[in-house]
Amino acid sequence: MNNMNTDPVVTEHQDAVYILTNKAMPNLVKIGFTRATDIKMRIAELYTTGVPFPFHPEWVCRIKNAAEAERALHKAFKHNRVNKSREFFDIEPEQAIEILKLLNTENIMAEVEKQPTIIDHESIDAEKNFKPRRPNLDFKKIGVPIGSVLQSIKDPAFYVTVVGAKKVKTGTDEISLTEATRRAHKLADGYPIQPAPHWKFNGQLLQELYDKAYPAADES
Repeated sequence: MNNMNTDPVVTEHQDAVYILTNKAMPNLVKIGFTRATDIKMRIAELYTTGVPFPFHPEWVCRIKNAAEAERALHKAFKHNRVNKSREFFDIEPEQAIEILKLLNTENIMAEVEKQPTIIDHESIDAEKNFKPRRPNLDFKKIGVPIGSVLQSIKDPAFYVTVVGAKKVKTGTDEISLTEATRRAHKLADGYPIQPAPHWKFNGQLLQELYDKAYPAADES
């Protein structure tokens, strides 16, 4: 008599936490969880008519109490959440991934790659081929803190002080760096000019800091 148990083997942890990005949403990361076997299906569900490209999995790991791990990540990055009713965070994927690596997780990226998808090849190719435009200058993103002094290359006697992510102060005026560049160059209002090549921070060109933070698409 064969007494062998023929019941299917059940994996201890059926759920997984995922870290997703989307080329149409630069600087944003989606953190969520679902069944480990349904990651590609979840990505397909997120690819609605309002989203131009499919999401891309940066990291997927099987973990005990995935829902609890997801909540912990959401709490850790609550100040970076862009909408309280959505699971999107203004962080780098590595910030969430490094936390997950510290937990008792199992990397299942190889398994996810093998899962079938209902997303058509045309959409997948569109995502792969798209080269997003680099974002506007943001002092915080390029490592220039508030209170920093920037020096004009055109007129070394012309200085401005950084007072916000995209604002500087000259005298009593709080303006964009673009407007400050026009003033330093004595250009008419509205004259188009890119400011980054025309200013220095601690002796370093702002353009160099920008290029380091946002490498050109063909260099990445």
